[in-house]
Amino acid sequence: MPSLPRGPLHIPGPGLYACRSGGTQATATTFPVQSDERLVVLAGVLQALAVPDGHQVITPTRRCHAPHLGVGPALALRLSRTQPVYRRPEDIATAESLLAVLDADEQGPWMLSPERLDVLTRAMDARSARLPSTARQHPDFDAAIRAAHTRSRALTPRLNPLTPQPEFPQFRGYLDPQKEVPIMESRGRPTFKAPPIRHYGKEKESPMATAVSTPTSTPVTPEEDIAHVVVLDAALLVRDECNAREHDTEPDEKLIGSVKEIGVEEPISVRPRPDGIYGVFKGWRRAQAAQVANATAEAEGRPVRPVKAYVRQDLVGRDGWTRFLSLVENDHREGMSARDTLRAQELALIDMSEVDRRTAAKALGVGRNAARQAKTAQKLDDATLRRATAGGMDLEQTAQLAEVSDVRGAENRLLRALQRDHEDGGGGRGHWDQEMALLRAEQADAAARAKVVEELKAAGIPLLRTVGYGQKDPSRPLAELTTGLGAPLSEDNHKGCPGHSARLDEEHRPIWHCADPAAHGHKARPKPKQPKTEEDERRAEERARTVACNRAWKAAAGPRQEFVKRLVRGKTLPEEARQFAQRIVLDLPRFYGKWADKQRTETLALLLGATDPQKEAPSQVAAGFPKNRLANVLFAQVAAAFEDDIREPKQFDTARGTHVCLWESPSPLQASYLLLLESLGQADNGSYQLSEVAQQAVASHRPTTDADSDADASTSTSTEAEADSDASADA
Repeated sequence: MPSLPRGPLHIPGPGLYACRSGGTQATATTFPVQSDERLVVLAGVLQALAVPDGHQVITPTRRCHAPHLGVGPALALRLSRTQPVYRRPEDIATAESLLAVLDADEQGPWMLSPERLDVLTRAMDARSARLPSTARQHPDFDAAIRAAHTRSRALTPRLNPLTPQPEFPQFRGYLDPQKEVPIMESRGRPTFKAPPIRHYGKEKESPMATAVSTPTSTPVTPEEDIAHVVVLDAALLVRDECNAREHDTEPDEKLIGSVKEIGVEEPISVRPRPDGIYGVFKGWRRAQAAQVANATAEAEGRPVRPVKAYVRQDLVGRDGWTRFLSLVENDHREGMSARDTLRAQELALIDMSEVDRRTAAKALGVGRNAARQAKTAQKLDDATLRRATAGGMDLEQTAQLAEVSDVRGAENRLLRALQRDHEDGGGGRGHWDQEMALLRAEQADAAARAKVVEELKAAGIPLLRTVGYGQKDPSRPLAELTTGLGAPLSEDNHKGCPGHSARLDEEHRPIWHCADPAAHGHKARPKPKQPKTEEDERRAEERARTVACNRAWKAAAGPRQEFVKRLVRGKTLPEEARQFAQRIVLDLPRFYGKWADKQRTETLALLLGATDPQKEAPSQVAAGFPKNRLANVLFAQVAAAFEDDIREPKQFDTARGTHVCLWESPSPLQASYLLLLESLGQADNGSYQLSEVAQQAVASHRPTTDADSDADASTSTSTEAEADSDASADA
């Protein structure tokens, strides 16, 4: 007899049942339990349930059963909605009805028929394969369900669908804690309907009363009933000549990586061959992945993993049927949609321990923030998700696309950047990072404009539209207007005019206008009208180019500083970076000294990896570095000086007495810093690439030969270079 669940009852001895609230004991004489009955606690009372043939009683504890946390059988059944767990419609219907039972009553106990036990066990197998951590969290509970399934199959013959089955289990009575004998002592087994329970404000009958299912059709013998699961050496597996899959049979890197981490969870199907090996007709890609994983394990001195398999002795000599089964298996395999995959990744990773999350993320080929990224990526529509997947975007990149999806042309621009990274080889994403920085800058620019527009709207000031070609624009800026008496107009003295309005310039600052000066009594300031010349058009184009390059220069700082941070936080600093930092510290160019005098620490704290650069001191962050990484800290300090020096794209050149743009004429020292980062990024498999505007800036500083490179390195700290740097730093 199964143990009673934890509650108000305890078992003082064999055949004795007592109620803690009253201390009453019941013996086999006062409350006999027959062979086909089970004692369970339902609605707070001890009940004897009549159990039909083959049915099993499952009594989970409150601690184990929490389907919303992903550790109960309900989650296993829900996986059938997103994964091909069942093929027969009747199995799907049974799973859905059982899921309704479990959702209605999370406490139990449940009396499950053989059909429902079979459906539940198969769902748990799928859950264990997809979410291994859930099976390890409560192994005793899972083992109890599987043991009940085994008892049901071993002790009960297959039910005849024509044999009527009881609609609900029966119970004989309950123990009253105030009396020494049961209220019902009759052995006549009167039929009682289970007491109603309240669920979500409605009265429903207890799921115990509807837990028995009636078979709807003669079941097809499943594979696991014909063959037993055995453990085979992966080296003994070959492709069966009747395997229907003849193309795309090689395992991809994602599958191999998953098998290396957790092995092959689902059994494959094989036929024995006369030479002692086994032909795989289902799961050949998984078998090959296991062989690759075992070869790697042997080379690294680690133990190899065997492969679980169904050995189909009955298919020896039945090539036609074997090929048919292989064809059905491949035909029924339908890839999950991109949205379902993202949702499954989010749910799988969100309820795991940190150790399990790292293992699962590595097996899935995703990062530590995969759950958050999957949630973000689901904001995209299905068509965009499909195009992103087809274009080769990983989970992190898809999430980043979702972040900037409101920027016009973002998808095509990112796909082109990804293609450039693929063409470069090495697995880097330098072009992607630069394009993302530009898109984020454009997104921030659009947000800034939208904020100004909202402020104008709240103040009741109309925003004038851009005039189309061939249309007349009656509005004029206030700077070109006067009052009727000739006084100049400004924002303050024009607010009361009905035509008070505004337009925004390139930096989203309002330029005050009057929508119709003639109608509101304003006069135009007298000035000679000059025709528009080619020089005016050239200046307009130059202005637009300056605005775009300034924005791109500022946007490029993000990926550049992230790359420097990765170098600083790495175990070993590249020798080229160490020598560069050492040269700057020893030569002490004037811009470096001025930077130190200003005591700017935020950028340095950021490059050292501070969580909050505005509050954390660089010395505190650097204290966490090992002694052998002093060069990393030194490079971070030098890089911070350069980053602050080149932050603003427009600086004043004292030598020439004019403003210069760094994206046109950086100093040799500034160019050498950018070229150093480009070289380090290429050496790191293309993980960093200079932005287009930075490549334009350093074009004239690139060495053409090795001799030129040496000469550039030797003269980078010369008097002329220092003067240029000082001229920029004086700004």
